[in-house]
Amino acid sequence: MVKGVSHVVNVRRLRIAAVLLLSLFLGFAPAADALQLFSVDQEIAIGQDTAEQMEAEYGLYHDRHWGPLVEQIGRSIVPHSRRPDLPYQFRILDSDQINAVAIPGGFVYVYRGLLDAVNDNNELAAVIAHEIAHVANRHSMRRLERNLGIQLGLTFVFRLLLRNEPSVGAWQQVSNVGVHLLNQGYSREDEFDADLTGVKMMTAAGYDPYGMIRFFQTLQDMHRREPSRLEVFFSTHPPHSDRIDQVQTWIDQEYHGR
Repeated sequence: MVKGVSHVVNVRRLRIAAVLLLSLFLGFAPAADALQLFSVDQEIAIGQDTAEQMEAEYGLYHDRHWGPLVEQIGRSIVPHSRRPDLPYQFRILDSDQINAVAIPGGFVYVYRGLLDAVNDNNELAAVIAHEIAHVANRHSMRRLERNLGIQLGLTFVFRLLLRNEPSVGAWQQVSNVGVHLLNQGYSREDEFDADLTGVKMMTAAGYDPYGMIRFFQTLQDMHRREPSRLEVFFSTHPPHSDRIDQVQTWIDQEYHGR
């Protein structure tokens, strides 16, 4: 076969195989979620490295009131999580962003700007419980393991089909970009799961579950007044009206459906 024709055929075969592999992998999501590549110690090490980068980028906000309060609320919720034995850390990042983030291994960060948005401890507990749920339910780790699973699978197909031809490296780079885009941000399902798990945990810890609804309503109001301050938050989370409906449904079933 002519070399140019052979290259075109290989590229076509690669594209077809990659699409099929991704389709199969994503189609068997439960099996992918069951894949656990990292031990707890490795997860903590990954979280530690990420936490150091976050703190180097933003710096920590030290406040005599907010620091102990965030710590106290976090510690009161942890025993009601699925993974209470992780070495949880609760810290405040020195940024005016209205946001919070959970890092594998138990590192939970509240941004300084978010503290201006909460009206009481119940709303703050809702935020912290949501982030603890991301860690306890391994949302970040599952994304990482799924990412690696796809990359390893695609690498195998590339080498099998192209047999180490020079174009393998170029296509590998393309696949890495695709995998990165595919796995950016929590899925809608993970966000809803963190809301529902979070409201259950905060309620078990003695906080008012309506605090989560009130916080979502506060964010909606703030977004109408200052959309730029909440652009990042709203771009990475499902519509708050849907989240309010889900939490309200749980409250109705838990307290009014008996």
